[in-house]
Amino acid sequence: MYDPTDCMKPKNTTFLLLFSSLLLGSNSLAATPIVYNRSEVIVAREVEYPAVTAPDPQRFPPNPLGQVLPDPLLSDPQLLLEPRRSLNDLEKEKLRSALDRLHIEGQTQFSQKKSDEAFLIWFRELRLRRVLGFREEIFALAKIGEIAWQNNRTRDLRDITERLQVIQIKIQPQSNPATPSPIFDEASFSELNEYLAIAYQVLRAPQLALSIYEPRLQSLRSNALPNSLPNNPIELFKTLNSIGLIHLDWFRYTKAQQIYLDLRELSRLAQNPASEALYLIQLTYIAEQNNQPKDAIGPLQDLIILYAAQPAVQPALTLRLAENYDKAQDLGNAEKNYQTTFTVSQTLSQNSYGSSALFALGDLYRRTDRFPAAEQVYDFLVDSEQAVYNLHNAMKASDSLGQMRDRQQNYPGAIAAYEQATAIAQRLAISPDLIQPLRKRLEIARKKSKLAPQIVPRG
Repeated sequence: MYDPTDCMKPKNTTFLLLFSSLLLGSNSLAATPIVYNRSEVIVAREVEYPAVTAPDPQRFPPNPLGQVLPDPLLSDPQLLLEPRRSLNDLEKEKLRSALDRLHIEGQTQFSQKKSDEAFLIWFRELRLRRVLGFREEIFALAKIGEIAWQNNRTRDLRDITERLQVIQIKIQPQSNPATPSPIFDEASFSELNEYLAIAYQVLRAPQLALSIYEPRLQSLRSNALPNSLPNNPIELFKTLNSIGLIHLDWFRYTKAQQIYLDLRELSRLAQNPASEALYLIQLTYIAEQNNQPKDAIGPLQDLIILYAAQPAVQPALTLRLAENYDKAQDLGNAEKNYQTTFTVSQTLSQNSYGSSALFALGDLYRRTDRFPAAEQVYDFLVDSEQAVYNLHNAMKASDSLGQMRDRQQNYPGAIAAYEQATAIAQRLAISPDLIQPLRKRLEIARKKSKLAPQIVPRG
């Protein structure tokens, strides 16, 4: 089973893309019989993003990528029009080689800081790529579009995006069956749509990418009968995953949460615990990034149950659960889960989780004025961390112990703790800038001790 401890810290979108690749590379949903018991999970919903409309043909200046111009590399400019006659394999290869050389020429100009010259060359390349088919043109548009986006070339980016929209309209299935379909070359309608969606994402146009994915999702859901999945559950799975990643990339956490709830439910009904665990982790991540710790509690509890037979992952999960209870101001459950984390980690010799839980527990006790309990925790940490040669944690625990006693006006106790923390810091050869705050607190505690009588708090 998948180990969730590797993914429990918030990740950037690189992690999310790897995560989606892992899922999409598996056919487990297709191979696993699904018993669908809750028809309300997959329901038709209104398409959020309307269909793309054709660009204004009267736009001035016109989009250079839509123009039909004579070119030395083309014997017939009419080849740029659709529908068009297809080139034979030899003609295609000859043109492709010439366009590859043209692209390199643009790269040379760009490397010499001649951006305008480079984009003139690249736009000529893009205009001619149309002859090789939609697939090659989409790839080339995405490649140059990425460069335009990175270099803030807004007009070029607009022209490239507009050309992608024209392609999107052209490849839609015809409403009249008698009307011939456009030439799709080697790629199918479904594949070209997928390429377009990816190109839109490369150009940072999430609305346009969703204009492809949302109608597809609507169609998949509308075809579902009660108590059954759509005819293509893998397609549903992939579409939901793509939409979820777009929302995450653009920090639309509320929308992403609903998508991943659907994905989690699909995995659960498919009896696929590995996928279910990944989606529960994503739901936890979304809740935390959206500053909604209460929403993270449910997924974490489900993960703990899902991995009940794997004790090695429990400390990481219970610690994360405790932290979210803490942020949600449910201090009773936070305390309980911090204690559970420490207990379980001790039996598994996972000292790092145990230490983290105790530091958090000590901080909770300090915040709630439970000073004797906090002192007991920090005292234990000073000794236990030194025993395992984790001197940084021992110094931190001793410093925390000193600050807590300082707050209670127990200056002799605070001085002793600060002195111990300073001694450990010197053993670690910490830089003067980092050790200075410790020495400052020690100096202040000594001054306070001379000015005030010793006050020892009641146990």
